[in-house]
Amino acid sequence: MVQLRSWRKIKKFHWMLRRAGWKEDLPDMRMTAWRSSITPEVHYVMNGKFFKAKNLVPLVKLYDERYLQRG
Repeated sequence: MVQLRSWRKIKKFHWMLRRAGWKEDLPDMRMTAWRSSITPEVHYVMNGKFFKAKNLVPLVKLYDERYLQRG
């Protein structure tokens, strides 16, 4: 949601979709609504590669390292 809000305008989101290879129709959505963050288009743009490029660590990985090592 924060990333959507930082893009502000739908044109920036459409540019990111095209850059990621989106072939279908471009969506109309509000960039400041929480429900917009669960759409397939947003998940297509902000996939694992997107977060790795920003040097963010998945929380599941941290949990696995800390709590699943027992036993």
